Amino acid sequence: AGVEHWRLPLKTSAEFSLPVAFASLARAEPFFPATAGEVLLVLPIGPGPRAKIALQTMRRRLAENALDEDAATLIARYYVNEGRTRDDPRYFGMAEATLKPWWSDTVVKPPILRIIAEIKSWSHDFAGAIAAYSKIIGEDPRDRDALISRGILYQVTGNFQAALAACAALSALGEDHGATLCTASLDLARGRNAVVVEALNKLADPASTLDAGDKAWALEMCASAHAALGNAAEAESRFLHALAYAPHDRFKVTAYADFLLSQKRYKDVLDLATGAGAGNLGMEVRAAIALA
Repeated sequence: AGVEHWRLPLKTSAEFSLPVAFASLARAEPFFPATAGEVLLVLPIGPGPRAKIALQTMRRRLAENALDEDAATLIARYYVNEGRTRDDPRYFGMAEATLKPWWSDTVVKPPILRIIAEIKSWSHDFAGAIAAYSKIIGEDPRDRDALISRGILYQVTGNFQAALAACAALSALGEDHGATLCTASLDLARGRNAVVVEALNKLADPASTLDAGDKAWALEMCASAHAALGNAAEAESRFLHALAYAPHDRFKVTAYADFLLSQKRYKDVLDLATGAGAGNLGMEVRAAIALA
């Protein structure tokens, strides 16, 4: 699904861990490379063999016709997904460049408009992202992903009344699970952690009928709420279950790393950085904090 299940869960997990992290940084000595040739960070780039062939085909189509919407959509979607996985903003720049012919158009088809909304959200153009999602919802009022994404953006920008209305709209459409997740995200942002745990316990259960993406989101929010309540063991269990459903989701990986930092489990942070967090720039920062 195109929903970005990260903003408020990440913010909430950061609230209890980043003060510890930055305190560690404040005590750290500056690092200077021993030689001019010392590698400080390896930036991964380039698709795997199968994706490379598909991308080459789409790029040829786009070279022949710069307005080939299907080719542009597939290429831009690849870049956005890679950018999220690797926590690498360069991919979002490449996605934006791919969609340049449609970027300022007033009438854009939903698949392209959805990617534009995601790129704008990533670059913190929240008003632009909300406007894009609103256009998608205007064409299809039952678009669950757009409704949830816009609701979360309202949360990020502090418009809680609009966010509550977005959650209510999901409920009115019969999207009970979506409405519960949406409301739980709002409650988490407002520090209502016990309410979040109670609301999400059933959805986060392995036997629930949620799809993998929603279940991982529910587990991550539940983990963050438990962590804020001081229930470290429960938080640990739910973070690990969330990662089982989304092992390379960079937001879930970094949220778990923030939890580990708050517990002063620095070796586990370093292990995570070379495991599930490999190639994740956000994990490079957390690894540096763990080493401080």
